[in-house]
Amino acid sequence: MFGIVSIPLSGKYQTNEFSIKNCGYGKRLMEAVERMAADQQCAYVELDYWIENEEARRFYMNNGFEVYRECVRKKL
Repeated sequence: MFGIVSIPLSGKYQTNEFSIKNCGYGKRLMEAVERMAADQQCAYVELDYWIENEEARRFYMNNGFEVYRECVRKKL
């Protein structure tokens, strides 16, 4: 079975008054996504992030993801 689910996340999830970083929410969200994907008999969970977002890269690598493809583009 093959399927794609896109969940766009935008904006900063941190303000001066409140931060949800390092509270475990991301890990729990990824666990829920993986359970949902497994229930739908998906073979993979595929994510992308901005290349300069080293924090996101570390998070995904620490949660068992691996880099398998790079994309390039050219602004016209």
